[in-house]
Amino acid sequence: MVMMALVYSLKSFLRLIEEADPYPFYAALLYTPSNGLDARLHTYVREQWRFLNRLTGDSCLLFAVEDVDGGLSIEAFQPEEVYDIARNLGVSVQALPCLVFFTDPHARQDILTLSLGDLFTDPASLKDEDMTAFFRELQALVDACSVVEPAQRLACLRESIARAWPQESCWAEPIARLSAAGTWLAVSATTGASLVQALRTIVATVAPLLGLKIP
Repeated sequence: MVMMALVYSLKSFLRLIEEADPYPFYAALLYTPSNGLDARLHTYVREQWRFLNRLTGDSCLLFAVEDVDGGLSIEAFQPEEVYDIARNLGVSVQALPCLVFFTDPHARQDILTLSLGDLFTDPASLKDEDMTAFFRELQALVDACSVVEPAQRLACLRESIARAWPQESCWAEPIARLSAAGTWLAVSATTGASLVQALRTIVATVAPLLGLKIP
């Protein structure tokens, strides 16, 4: 199951984390209402989110600052509001746009941040099929790591991205180069006692900016 959600649906995302069966991985796709790669990701998410829905399956619950069916868009945000979300998740604003992976949100603070700007360096020429190949290849690694012990999943994913990316992929060379540099896949921690607490803070802080009532 995947949720591509704006803030009012972030409440639903939080409820799923708190009440539903746990997922092996959770991920946040963060980008700002801006130009360049941020705008390219916005277009891709709105046009391809059903593909992403089916792709992530049961191994990863994903949310993005979009609500495709609800008609609300990233343009409803100010950039600083997305930066606040990033900070609450423990992500450096310099890493945006990015994918943030985490596991066991009730008990853990650690996250793995994959900065997309370092990889998608020429957004003007970035084709949908290239982005689709990236997300498909990444999800295969997520699926493989979803069966390892929970405490080892983020380490498994980090190592797999760095060392097990399909060699025939157009992304294999740039990912190997970025991984060798040692700074691309950042491991950090949320600002709260757990991911759930950080998500609660995001809901409570950002929802009023959009006139949303969160009981």
